Amino acid sequence: MVTPIALQDRKYVLSVGLDWADQTHAVCQRAWSDGQRQVLQIGADPASVQAWLAQLKTLAGPQGRVAIGFEQNRGALFEMLRPHTDWIDLYPLNPLTVSKYREAFFTSGAKDDPIDSQLIEELLYHHLDRLRPYQAPQSELRELDLLCQQRRKAVDAAVACQNELCSLLKVYYPVALELHEELRCTLSLQFLKRWPSLQVLKKAKPQTLRAFYYQHHSRSQSLIEERLQKIAAAQAVTDDPALIRPLVLSLQRLVNQLLTLQASIAAFDKATREIFAKHPDHLIFESLPGAGPQMAPRLLAAFGSNRAALTNPSEMQKKSGIAPVLDRSGKAKTIRRRWCRSKFLCQTFHEFAAYSIPHSTWAKAYYEELLARGKSHNAAVRALAFKWIRIIFRLWQDRTLYDENRYLQTLKNRRSPLSQKFLTPTFKT
Repeated sequence: MVTPIALQDRKYVLSVGLDWADQTHAVCQRAWSDGQRQVLQIGADPASVQAWLAQLKTLAGPQGRVAIGFEQNRGALFEMLRPHTDWIDLYPLNPLTVSKYREAFFTSGAKDDPIDSQLIEELLYHHLDRLRPYQAPQSELRELDLLCQQRRKAVDAAVACQNELCSLLKVYYPVALELHEELRCTLSLQFLKRWPSLQVLKKAKPQTLRAFYYQHHSRSQSLIEERLQKIAAAQAVTDDPALIRPLVLSLQRLVNQLLTLQASIAAFDKATREIFAKHPDHLIFESLPGAGPQMAPRLLAAFGSNRAALTNPSEMQKKSGIAPVLDRSGKAKTIRRRWCRSKFLCQTFHEFAAYSIPHSTWAKAYYEELLARGKSHNAAVRALAFKWIRIIFRLWQDRTLYDENRYLQTLKNRRSPLSQKFLTPTFKT
């Protein structure tokens, strides 16, 4: 019989299972000295949580450590627990893990918060050797990672607004889409804000329109004349005010949202640049082909600064979900994508790999080779990202900059089949 990890390792004096909710949290805590468990509820407000932590600290003693498991790694509760890592180890659990563990004992599918807190505590007590505690990164890296994530949300919101605005203009104001190539640029948005319908635009004098374009740094005479001719020749889709007036209000809403989101994205970019430039490893990630001002900070936030905690590139490949998994049963074998992964982290490596293709000779050759073998675009990019993680990991561990010529020479020296796919460059001696 295997001895439970709780009896092997006495570094904890208490293990706690915590099932959080909006109003109250269900708590199950066990003293490792005698194995007795206590089930209780605490309020979700900061005062109640801090009062419970004070009681927990008293039970743990001045030198005792406590293991706390819960189904999240962000949110208000997480932020209230994280500052106490001097005596608490946090174990964020995948909700699917707890759900499957519950189904093993309650086949009816019944769910109850106090029961879930007990199951979470049992997972800690009996399977601690299979769980990973939360490792807090540096404050600057946590801020950088959050800035990158929030910027991406702002970009996604801007894209959604742009798509909605494009659909709206096609209904009653299609000429606005023909006048400007980029709908989300400041010129286009200010144009729509000033002239929200064709009826209003037709009343504008040519010199007024010329002055507008000059004011927004569009001073090509041929381009301005072309736009004026399109405006003069434009025909209204409809003159029905019952349709136009509501759509104009919707257009004004979308334009204002896009202008606000653009200002927000610019603010995120400025804050990200300031933090990224101060980090000692920023030159490593700036040297990567195609990284640019957006991807380089995201890659830095992904790898962090703790080189002792990440000792193998396969850990990052699995954590990000880039590495596939093998399902094997009898003679059947299936390779598929990982279900449990950090979506933002996976997106970071996937997008960087795609951006590197036009900027890296070997990456382009490898991508085209995979396409020729029948792989889809996404599968080829994921395979390329798998290789990039290994390269970036070595650069990060050795604190060296990426050198394309050096890597191409390495492929040639190893007689890699990939080296035959590109022309031999002129190498520096």
